[in-house]
Amino acid sequence: MATATVAVVGGVTLALAQAEPETQGPSAPAGPPTLYASCQEQLDGAVTALPPGPGDPPNRKNLLKCSEGSWTTFRAEYPSSDRWLSTGAAITLHGQGVRNAELFSGHWTGTPQSEDTTCGVEYVDATGGQLADPKTVDADPGQPVEFDASPYLFTVTLSGYCLWERQAD
Repeated sequence: MATATVAVVGGVTLALAQAEPETQGPSAPAGPPTLYASCQEQLDGAVTALPPGPGDPPNRKNLLKCSEGSWTTFRAEYPSSDRWLSTGAAITLHGQGVRNAELFSGHWTGTPQSEDTTCGVEYVDATGGQLADPKTVDADPGQPVEFDASPYLFTVTLSGYCLWERQAD
């Protein structure tokens, strides 16, 4: 929508139009969320991983969960979720092919949270004591991506500003 301004200069009437910016969908975040920051309603229940902090062991996961409109610390002895949010930086999770799975088998969909986001997933199964070759799936910007996580899933890496959800069986 545009707004118009009318001005009279030296007896001449001038009409000036100013375009207002169009509203777009949510843009990609500047980085991962911060503790106690607000989160959108559609993210309620989603878990995200923060990058390791200074001095953290490389395998330590700092997790936040969107709960009742804000990001809170997610602490569980064996953290797992049916909803994960990747915020651009890749999140690597363990599947059911190892103990203490963080992501369970089933049909998963990654939904971009902005029009220009590309959701991507790389996953590796473990069968017969061997790791299979990695499989990679991604979609065009703004389009959802789907993959099936097997009960033998070893690791999965989720990328893009995307909400990843497992469909109920």
